[in-house]
Amino acid sequence: MPIHTQWEDSEHSILHVIFSAKWTLAEYYEYLTHASQLMDEQHHIVDMITNVDGNFPSTREILSARSRVQATTSINCGLNVVVKAPAFLKSLIEAGWKVSKAGMVARAPNLDIRYAKNLTEALFLIQQRKEERASGRVLAVPKQ
Repeated sequence: MPIHTQWEDSEHSILHVIFSAKWTLAEYYEYLTHASQLMDEQHHIVDMITNVDGNFPSTREILSARSRVQATTSINCGLNVVVKAPAFLKSLIEAGWKVSKAGMVARAPNLDIRYAKNLTEALFLIQQRKEERASGRVLAVPKQ
């Protein structure tokens, strides 16, 4: 499968998603369901690293997936750091985020999106967010 999910840590607090080859909407929808199930099994916030590395479908397909993304976002979803996203993909993500943010944050109050150039930077951003949550500077509402 061109979309792989794996836990980045033994605590299951970081889900690493790797888009390793071109993928279809059907494969993306399957991934969304699987990732949501993995996060829902946890009783804490789960941050994500989404490594696209140039493997994405057409703009039309990305835009058509927005409602499915909103519907399958886990309540436990925290910071999503998108790695190696080109400028146009960042623009599409930001446009979708502006339209869907209120509904998605109502569903997953810890959800936020950031961008990184590599895995090291992504892990740094996640560690920063964990420290902010621990200090109370950022909302931290895990699943009950």
